Amino acid sequence: ALSTKAQEGGEAQSEHRQRQDAAVLAGRQPLVARAVRAQAPMGARALSTKAQEGSFSLVSADQTMAAQRIFHKTSLACLAITPVAFLLHPTPLAMPVDVALSVLFPLHAHIGLNWIITDYAPGAGPGSAPRMALVAATGIAVLGLLKLSLTGDGLVGTLKATWRGPEEKKEAK
Repeated sequence: ALSTKAQEGGEAQSEHRQRQDAAVLAGRQPLVARAVRAQAPMGARALSTKAQEGSFSLVSADQTMAAQRIFHKTSLACLAITPVAFLLHPTPLAMPVDVALSVLFPLHAHIGLNWIITDYAPGAGPGSAPRMALVAATGIAVLGLLKLSLTGDGLVGTLKATWRGPEEKKEAK
């Protein structure tokens, strides 16, 4: 039964491809779409989309569906928490939000950069130099942002300070 469904899916895909090719020949498909189709054959995929089920690994953070779910959740968390951090900044309630963002931003970037390493650095498997460098950079980023959040003005305070004029900076101290 599975092979029959797979054959039907392949036939449907083939029919769809034929209709797209006819649309290109008739000039009904936009020029950009024609150029993209000419460069990328059907079925070509980025290597980073080969995610498997499994547990999250910091070294190869793009290889599992768990990592993809974490990536999406950190994206939504950053989207929700960042405006709250700006609203809470001068109050003591801003510090826990800054601490959360100090971990969320680098984690989100780490997973995304692992996908980039997989796609653009051939042979960069788990434990390779680019991945280990990324783990180190992520660790340094987390530690630096945590230090800023716990002992300094925090993420939002630092960002707001970049827009203050020299007179306002002197008055703030």
